[in-house]
Amino acid sequence: MARLPAALTVVTPAGRSILLLTVASYLVDTFGGWPVFQLIWVSCLMMLLVAVVLAVLPVRAVVELGVAPRRTVAGEGARVLVEARSASRLPVPGPLLDVPVGAREHLIRLPMLRPGHPVHRGIELDGLRRGVVPVGPATARRTDPLGLLRWTERWSGAIELLVLPRMVRVESLGGGAISDQEGTPSDEISMSDLAFHALREYVPGDDLRHVHWRSSAKASKLFVRQYHDTRRSHLTVVIDDYRDSYRDPEDFETAVSAAASIAARADRDGVELSLLCGTHAVSGRGLDGVLDACCRIQPGDTDPAMAAREALRLAPDTSWLVMLTGGQVSEQLAGRLRAGLPPEVSLLLVTADATEATLVTGPEAMRLMTLRTLDELPRAISALARTVQL
Repeated sequence: MARLPAALTVVTPAGRSILLLTVASYLVDTFGGWPVFQLIWVSCLMMLLVAVVLAVLPVRAVVELGVAPRRTVAGEGARVLVEARSASRLPVPGPLLDVPVGAREHLIRLPMLRPGHPVHRGIELDGLRRGVVPVGPATARRTDPLGLLRWTERWSGAIELLVLPRMVRVESLGGGAISDQEGTPSDEISMSDLAFHALREYVPGDDLRHVHWRSSAKASKLFVRQYHDTRRSHLTVVIDDYRDSYRDPEDFETAVSAAASIAARADRDGVELSLLCGTHAVSGRGLDGVLDACCRIQPGDTDPAMAAREALRLAPDTSWLVMLTGGQVSEQLAGRLRAGLPPEVSLLLVTADATEATLVTGPEAMRLMTLRTLDELPRAISALARTVQL
């Protein structure tokens, strides 16, 4: 079926019928000389003119959209807040407002908008899935009293509702192979850092600035100070976005949720965070930046080994790399990842697979975790923390 010209899309079926009746009555009156048809076409023409005048008259109204809360969690709800008001001294007769939320359109019939009297309405949302939900722009579906013309006017801009991945609370990931001076001391001993550790006997070559003279005088031999290494731990999370790595799309959602849960725990432990998934890369923006990125990531086609190398370029100070992938990934991936990492960087490879039992295996420098469901992550992290210090 051929589409109507754009200028005619504002004319409703009733309007087109009146227009045809006007033309037909005019022809019959002109060539047939029947006065009654003159009354018909004049009346129809007057109705059309009134509809056109109402359509071209400027109606000034403003709609402001908001969401509460600004960020919510998958599976929970939110509320879209709509505030409408007349932007002139003239009232706006009850408009029909169309507010799209994601793929759904919500129609709201507003009362008459009077100057200085804003109208508030709300749209309840529930069962939201992880992602970014666009809200708006709000458009008014306008028409004349007889319904001969119908048109829309944009009354607001668009906003976003961020739906964070579902997260579970996990235990502390451990003291850290490298920690800052405000955290748990590390096992690395340094001769020139800030966190004092112990005294030991002087050996040739030690810097005399670190000699502890009071202890040396009491023992009649030289003693020097030892320090803990106080560099800050850095956890980098990489989510494999290659869609063929996952048996089921829900496994990808499990991987994203597990990544967010691990990042939240590391943030509470005072660890620096970075995240990379496909084209989304975040470093130095804290937990909020990581969670916002988790809302936006989608399956793609990035090679996981290349993603790990890119993550090291993003965060060269990484001390632990956590890669999350799916059950369809190659068995050689762990070895490829380990071979591409510096010796001082530890690796945790988490495989989200609903068909396998949750299990933690592997040597300390390359821990492997199979994760069946997100709810089993706390138990798996507890098992990991008992055998390795992050």
